[in-house]
Amino acid sequence: MEIKTRDGRILKMDTTRWLISTSWVCKVLSETKDHYLIQNANNLQAKIPISIVHDNNLTIVDDHISLSDGTYKHYIVDPERTRANERFNRMFLKHCELIFANMDVVLSKAEYYLLRPQMLNSGGAYIGGFSYSLGALIESFKSGHHFYFDEFGGFKKMYLVATAGSPLSGSHGSTFWCAEERKIVRFKPGKGPGLPNGLSSSLKKLSEMVKQGPDQHIDFQDQAIKVLIQEIKNKQ
Repeated sequence: MEIKTRDGRILKMDTTRWLISTSWVCKVLSETKDHYLIQNANNLQAKIPISIVHDNNLTIVDDHISLSDGTYKHYIVDPERTRANERFNRMFLKHCELIFANMDVVLSKAEYYLLRPQMLNSGGAYIGGFSYSLGALIESFKSGHHFYFDEFGGFKKMYLVATAGSPLSGSHGSTFWCAEERKIVRFKPGKGPGLPNGLSSSLKKLSEMVKQGPDQHIDFQDQAIKVLIQEIKNKQ
């Protein structure tokens, strides 16, 4: 699979490694009184109640079972995505400054580009919010058109990472990458300077700068960030 970034980069991605299989056929590994232990094509395992199998008229043939879309999503996809995202976000918070200090590595592979940490959420009351990928944000940094401040709130060389607040009052809580000190800087609502042209205008511009194609994502973000961190460390 290939993805084309906003700046025209063509990045290849191994979907078998980074996406949960869309095949609903799972292998039945074992059976207890109440559950089957099943395994999908990614070797993800889950326990499914025998009653669910019977109620949905699912059949087992040669130790394999074909689940319905909803059952597969409930027992395989959703739990794994939740676990992976929790692990990923913990790791990202721990290593985000190392990652931002090595932006070119993020832009080198699709699985890095598509990382979507919880930190990258912006929005405002009454107007909604939006999330975006790490790669789209970094491409915006490098475009020369992103929110950049020579000085903001006592810090120099500041790039806006995320912001949220009230468009009516203009009060915002914002996160910045301080390129001079190579660190993340956060301002709590009402504690930092106002954004130029107000919050609503800033959110509209930010949304346009980080927009990317539909359904571009990876499922195993926790594994991808481990590889990313190791690659960065190997280059140092």
